[in-house]
Amino acid sequence: VQGIPIQDGCILNKNPATGELISKVPITTNVEEIVEKAHDAFLPWSTTTSAQERIELLKKGLEEIKSISTELAPLITQEMGKPLLEAQGEVEGVADKDEYFQILQDALQPIQHNSSTVIRQALGVVVILSPWNFPADEILLLALPALASGNTVIVKPSEVTPETGRMVVESMAKYLPTNVLQVAQGDGSVGAALVGNTSVKMVCMTGSSATGKKILSTAAPQLKRCVLELGGKDPMIVFDSADLEKAAHDAVAYSLSNSGQVCCSIERIYVADAVHDEFCKVVSEKFAPNFKVGNGMEMENLVGPLVSTTQKEHVEAHVQDAIDKGAELLYQSSVPEDAPEGSSFFPVTVLSNVQRGMRPVKS
Repeated sequence: VQGIPIQDGCILNKNPATGELISKVPITTNVEEIVEKAHDAFLPWSTTTSAQERIELLKKGLEEIKSISTELAPLITQEMGKPLLEAQGEVEGVADKDEYFQILQDALQPIQHNSSTVIRQALGVVVILSPWNFPADEILLLALPALASGNTVIVKPSEVTPETGRMVVESMAKYLPTNVLQVAQGDGSVGAALVGNTSVKMVCMTGSSATGKKILSTAAPQLKRCVLELGGKDPMIVFDSADLEKAAHDAVAYSLSNSGQVCCSIERIYVADAVHDEFCKVVSEKFAPNFKVGNGMEMENLVGPLVSTTQKEHVEAHVQDAIDKGAELLYQSSVPEDAPEGSSFFPVTVLSNVQRGMRPVKS
């Protein structure tokens, strides 16, 4: 989807800020073997350990991730571009899951209804297709409940962030029985092989609606359970009674977090006529210029590159479509003048008079 090159059976893992090669990651070719190992590990894991014992092992895995946070956060920035401060925040969130574990523990307890007792049972092998925008935390938000419930898990990280995914999975797996948690690397073809395997009982994916439809079409004949968190088109509405300073600040901050590459980021703004011009002025003159675009490893940069050159071309096409159809360009920042070939920086851009039928509104 992101145009990540594959060469000689390896993902060419590149830094979107520099275009430099980070690593060559071999694509998993033994998908059936990995699934079989997960299947064989399922019964011992689900029947010989209690939910509490499993949760305690998972907590040890999170402590392991916490111990490598100074390596993990920069790796996230290098692989997908988000500013280091945001990557550090993600890693801190990864390690802080006490409340989450309490919710899991409570949910796994038997529930008594008069003379009936409801008991949750593990399904078997669960496949997680994790996204690149939160490449560490999103793995755990899906893997922790699956593992605590007694399932075995195979994680296929996004091909954009393979090393981050590997580091998270291997850190957790240190404290788990062999083959309870595994990683598979590759592009959509590896994901499709995992989804289609009849020994896989559940698929969890965060990503595009198009990919979600493909997963559902494969899972349906097997009545395979799916958890899909797909893309949205989130609006912000500014009424004439709003605090314009706060609204403008939030509009910019929550549009540009993670370079706007968040499923719940602000993607379009509807402003009451009475305050429209003032709101646009505050956004474009006061707040947007504060967000400097550059390499996320440099702390003064609040907006990193887009995740790939494919994503950059996609955004460029959206902006140009709107301008060609009459949208007004209110502000556009600079990008690093010395940006190397293969980098994917895109300027902070503010458009007004954006109408239905323009790509930034409808897709």
